[in-house]
Amino acid sequence: MKCLILSLFIMLFAFSPIFAHTPKTVDITVSEKTIFISISHSVSNPNNHYIRKVEVFLNDKKIIEQTFSMQEGNSQELIYRIPSLKISDTVTVEAFCNMAGSQKRTIIVH
Repeated sequence: MKCLILSLFIMLFAFSPIFAHTPKTVDITVSEKTIFISISHSVSNPNNHYIRKVEVFLNDKKIIEQTFSMQEGNSQELIYRIPSLKISDTVTVEAFCNMAGSQKRTIIVH
């Protein structure tokens, strides 16, 4: 009986990442020197399955890295002011799930 319980416990941990998924979308909008980020990541328990980290790159140089220990609801909303932001800059945002993978989006500032 102990062997059966141990086997079930091991299988539960081995297959739990199957139920995890990457963030669905990363939306970026820019207004003057401010970027607004909305990350869609629908989860059943945002205390255990959440956006763990967000990285922001300006022209391929990482300028922001923020980590989280939970997610409120089914999305993560962020606002950053970037004083050096200008037209034709490239902004890339990558959002990392604490269980599985990441999602990246790049825009050119207009």
